[in-house]
Amino acid sequence: INSRPTNLDIHYDFYVTQFLFSVILNPFFCLIGIITNFLTFLTIFQNRKNELKEKFYKFMLLNSIYNIIYCLISLFNLLSECVSYNSLFCSKIRSYLFVQYFKLVFVIYFGNVIKVCSNLTYILIILNRFMLIG
Repeated sequence: INSRPTNLDIHYDFYVTQFLFSVILNPFFCLIGIITNFLTFLTIFQNRKNELKEKFYKFMLLNSIYNIIYCLISLFNLLSECVSYNSLFCSKIRSYLFVQYFKLVFVIYFGNVIKVCSNLTYILIILNRFMLIG
């Protein structure tokens, strides 16, 4: 019997998918991003005697710092996360004024600023590598 999914089934599947991505996978990948960028930061910072004089390593160091900051901001976004109002996961403090301002100022504004800075340093890394080749 081929039964087509109802709107309620699609709606429920959407909430399960949103819960999976925003509450489970996002913090997992944020922690992986923090760990790997911290290892990159330590590797570059330990070899700073000779290599940090080059622009490439400075850009890599800046990119790692921006990525760590963005992952931390994204990790704290769980304070205001709510998949649905009757959901499995709905933070109890999400309705506090401080948490709403935190989301507006840090997560949305500074998160986007940090993403732009990270992308710009990545472009500088690419341009620097391109200039070394050519």
